[in-house]
Amino acid sequence: MHRTSLLLTPFLAVLLAAGCSSDPVGPRSSSGLGSSTASTGGAPTTASVGGQPTTTVGSGGAGGAPGWCASIPPGAPTGSGFTSVWLTPTGPAPQSDAEGPDGLAIDAQGNAVVVGAFLGTFGLGTGTVLSAPSGEYEGYVAGLSPAGKPLWLGQAPNWPVAVATNGGGVWVSSSTADITIAGFSATGAPKWTWPLHPYGLAAIASDGDGLWVADGFISGPFDYGSGSLPQGGGTTGDVALLRFDPSGALFSAQSVGAALWPAPPSGEHSVDLKGIAPAPSGGVLVLAEVADPVDDSLALLRLDAAGDLVWILRLGANSGQADASLAADGSGNALVAAQGNGESSFDVGCGTVSPGGTSLVYVGADGTPRWSRSWDAGVSLGFAGFDAAGDALLFGRYYESVDLGGGPLPAPAGPIQRAVVLKLSPSGVHMASRTFGDGTDDPAVDIIAGAVTPDGALCFVGAYSGTPELGLPSGAVATATTRTSFVMKLLP
Repeated sequence: MHRTSLLLTPFLAVLLAAGCSSDPVGPRSSSGLGSSTASTGGAPTTASVGGQPTTTVGSGGAGGAPGWCASIPPGAPTGSGFTSVWLTPTGPAPQSDAEGPDGLAIDAQGNAVVVGAFLGTFGLGTGTVLSAPSGEYEGYVAGLSPAGKPLWLGQAPNWPVAVATNGGGVWVSSSTADITIAGFSATGAPKWTWPLHPYGLAAIASDGDGLWVADGFISGPFDYGSGSLPQGGGTTGDVALLRFDPSGALFSAQSVGAALWPAPPSGEHSVDLKGIAPAPSGGVLVLAEVADPVDDSLALLRLDAAGDLVWILRLGANSGQADASLAADGSGNALVAAQGNGESSFDVGCGTVSPGGTSLVYVGADGTPRWSRSWDAGVSLGFAGFDAAGDALLFGRYYESVDLGGGPLPAPAGPIQRAVVLKLSPSGVHMASRTFGDGTDDPAVDIIAGAVTPDGALCFVGAYSGTPELGLPSGAVATATTRTSFVMKLLP
């Protein structure tokens, strides 16, 4: 990877929130079918961590709202909803998922901002053409209008993996051998960069007033410019939670591990970041795998605008053996997706799910689980976000016929995977879903990232091969002899 003057490092997780009172520091540079389990919830099991309430969800649903593990009734039939509006190609992605778009955000006006990587040269018809050294990847950040028209194109640090928008600005996180947070204007002009540290993990989100960044895989003391983080975090890994204002000034930095363990336990203990999302009043939600000598679980933490803990929810005792992601609505309700790693079964509190299974858990703004849906195998899901009504929009792929709540989805042809988009109500009821056609490659259509527009539409970035059925008029989708990246908009 060639480094430009903008770049520094890959990052773990970023999210926008309101400013705090600390003195700012300036930037450094210009599977088988499954269904929801049927056990009912019990009384919460609570404890105190750092003086804050902690709820631990046990098997059978103890710790959640009554009945939160109960089966959810069927909803609208499979195949309903999701009308294709437009598709904009964004160049070739001939080798792997690593090429092409990797992140998507939607601003308040409905414009889309896409980040990704390319080889050779890259242009979108905006008059700007980017180039990379021979055989090396470079990053890009691009803006599209609400109608899908490319508006601008700029160079992005290293290998961009996530993007957020806020108040006319754009924030990008990049990852290769280093982690970098970079700020751009609404038209892609570079404004600032901030280096984190080598070989971390990052994700970003915004709420309009500032930026939260979660920097992971940290061991030992780290100083981000506002003093060394306190000791007491994980012995083999920790998460630093950073807060920036829109100009790139750092307000605060703190250790999530130190907040979890004011008195560190004996033996190895660690915090492994999975994702972050905005919470009301400038707060933040952090999802992480928390491992100590007696437990290995997924933990969801809510912090206020000052970075102080509000509550902690720890899911089932072995839920940490699953990959996970997070989304939240404007009221602070959260949806957690846990995906089996293919080797170990897991339990988010409603019963054991197979190593290839997936579970969704909806958590209220007060930290109480409200409902859960699980499938033993066959599907993996990610989040685009929530619309104004609190409905969740998801995307993913499935490997065999599976029922997501509206009846079985059409089975893929042979071993080929199919892409799927899904809409669930705030109570978990299936509202709409749609799949995208088979092809000669596996998968023929791959959805990589998604976001929700101000009018409740679903936008996503992905790649396709051949001429898959995407619900657009004949001739609107050009046949791709190699993988072609694209941005698409659907109305649920």
